[in-house]
Amino acid sequence: MRKGVSTGILAVSVVVVFVVGFVGGLYVSPVVFPTAPRTLGDTIIVGTNTPFPPFEFRDADGNLVGFTIELVEEIGSRAGKTIQWSDYTDWDTLLTAGEVGAVNMIASSMTITTEREASYDFSVSYYSANQAVLVHTSSTKTCAGKTCTVADLQGLTWVVQTGTTSNDWVRDNLGEDCATGGPLFCFDDVPSVINTVKTGGANVAIMDLPAAVSFAQEPVNEVKAIGKIVTDEQYGMAVEDGDPLGILPLINPHIQTLKDAGWIEDLAETWGVPIEVP
Repeated sequence: MRKGVSTGILAVSVVVVFVVGFVGGLYVSPVVFPTAPRTLGDTIIVGTNTPFPPFEFRDADGNLVGFTIELVEEIGSRAGKTIQWSDYTDWDTLLTAGEVGAVNMIASSMTITTEREASYDFSVSYYSANQAVLVHTSSTKTCAGKTCTVADLQGLTWVVQTGTTSNDWVRDNLGEDCATGGPLFCFDDVPSVINTVKTGGANVAIMDLPAAVSFAQEPVNEVKAIGKIVTDEQYGMAVEDGDPLGILPLINPHIQTLKDAGWIEDLAETWGVPIEVP
């Protein structure tokens, strides 16, 4: 059953963090984070980043819904915990919130990487995904066999969400990082990434395949998916480094049980999570 969940956060103190961002240029901005309780009670405060359909997004009534939302609610129910959501529209701010304890856990299609493991502890993986390439609907750009290679994407302008594995892929494979004048443009929020391709500000957007296909299915976005980039990324739920609240031993057995029973696979089918570019 699909569920809508209200957003909220329990605050007992605040932490002020200076976040370095990139929206057309570097900036440093102070962010005040209410900190979550430092002991685990009946509620787990979970941070996510919307919109990122079909995993985490808001429906027409403003309810927080999606594959990730329903999965975490099920895990919480099995663990005897209430889930309280905090929705961040800025990816980097969500990551910082998880690092400083403004949320107890991050559940937001977050890839487990060696770099991130230096700052967070991760649950067992619950989903595997690749990257994909979006272009404007009028573009004639294609990728052979709907699989895009480095050669296919060289010499173009690209746009990604800051601090994501899409950002990492362009840096590591195309040798570019975020810059005001391109060729790699970076934004903290996904709608700006989509809009940059829609308005001709970049040739291609790169993002996780399921979300890319979902955005392409909405005519208003004026984008189409032309191929995947094989990255075989593993999604996990992240907690503070060292797991001070002991959340992972609580949730990991339930994630594994749901995987082994085929429940997660069925949930992905229910939410229409695409695994290939159509």
